[in-house]
Amino acid sequence: MIESITLELRPRLQICNVFIHLKKKVNSTGATVKLSKESIKITIENNTKTFLTKFVKLIPDSLSTLNVTSNWICFRVQTISDPVFGSFKTQIITNPAFNVNSLNDSFKTTELFNTGKCRIMCACCENIVSKNMYIKRILPLPDMNYDSSEWFCCKHNHSNTMHNLIPSESEIFYGPLFFIIHSNLLNHNLKIDENVVICNRCLQYLGKILPDNSLKLWNCAVDYNLLSNSQSKTATDPFNDFLLAIKTSMIGMIGEEIILQCFIGKEIQSLILKPMDWHLNLMIEPKEMSDDNIVTLQRISVVKVLYKYETDKNIIDSVNKSYCEVSFSVIRAGLEHLLASTKRFPRLHRTVTDYYIGHICLENFTDNT
Repeated sequence: MIESITLELRPRLQICNVFIHLKKKVNSTGATVKLSKESIKITIENNTKTFLTKFVKLIPDSLSTLNVTSNWICFRVQTISDPVFGSFKTQIITNPAFNVNSLNDSFKTTELFNTGKCRIMCACCENIVSKNMYIKRILPLPDMNYDSSEWFCCKHNHSNTMHNLIPSESEIFYGPLFFIIHSNLLNHNLKIDENVVICNRCLQYLGKILPDNSLKLWNCAVDYNLLSNSQSKTATDPFNDFLLAIKTSMIGMIGEEIILQCFIGKEIQSLILKPMDWHLNLMIEPKEMSDDNIVTLQRISVVKVLYKYETDKNIIDSVNKSYCEVSFSVIRAGLEHLLASTKRFPRLHRTVTDYYIGHICLENFTDNT
C-alpha cells in the first residue's frame, strides 16, 4: 500500500511537508487522509495505515495544499510550536553552521597499524597485487590536498632529511581515504594505463601513479593480507568514505560547494554538492516496515543538498568551492544514496534548474525509546 512516507519538518515555520509514495496509482476520491495530534491515518480502498508522529505534534485541522496525483499524496500541515525555536511572536536565533564533529565516529579516518609482513589484495577479486611488504613506519599525511614539494620528513638524523613526501619500501603514508606506497612494491598482477592502476584480473580501478612515481591506492579498493596470521584487513565501505570526504571538505559556510572528483586517465568524473540546509530533520518509515496497521515513524537528521554529476567538464574555481579527489566507487556510492533520497519526493519537487534535490543522511536512525 505505502512505498515510503517522508515528513520534512520545519519547526521555525511551524509546518510539516508530507510526501507519501504509494505502491499503485489512486485517484483523489480513492484516498482519505485523517490527522490527529500525533498520527497520520491514510485510507485507500478500505485499507488503513496509521503513522505515529512521536516527535512532532500536529494541528489536526490545519491540513492544506492536499494533492493526490498518480501514486503520490502530498500535503502540508501546521505543527505545534517547539519552545526551542520560540513562537510566532518571538524567535530564538542560533548559529546555523554545521558541526563537522557531529558525524558518527564510525566515519573517522581509517586506522592503519603496523602489520609487519603483509600483502595488498584487490578488494573485488582478492587478486594479490603487491610483493611481500615489511612495514616499519606508518605516517599520516598533512591533509587531503597536500603539496609534497612543500613538506619533508625527518629521519631522526640532523644531517639526513627526506625532501618530498615519497615513502620508502618499508613505509606507508596515509590520508583519510587513501594510502601511498613505493612503486617498487607492485607485482605483475597490476596493469598501468597511463597513470591509472588497475587490477589485471577484474579490471577494478585501484588507484593512480603520482608524479613522483609513488603509488596512491584507495582504502575502499584494496584489502590487506597479513602474512603473520593469515588474516585480512578489509577495505573501507565506499559510502562511509563518501561521508568522510564530505566531512573533510566542508566548512559549513553559506553558499559553499563541495566537489568530489575522480581522475581516470584524461577523464574527470565530478559530483557537485551544494548544501542548502545543514540541519534538516525528516521522519520516515522504519527500515523494515511490517504489515501492521500502525507504524511509528523514525526521525533522521540529514543535509539537504543540490547535486549533479558531470564528466569531462571544466569547473570554474571560486573561493566557496572545495575539492576532494576520491575513488570512482565513492562517487558512485554517494550518487546512489542521493538518487534514492530524491525518489522519496514527487517529480515536481526533485529538481531546481539543472540540479537534483537530495538528502545525505549523516547518522543512523536516532533512538526512539
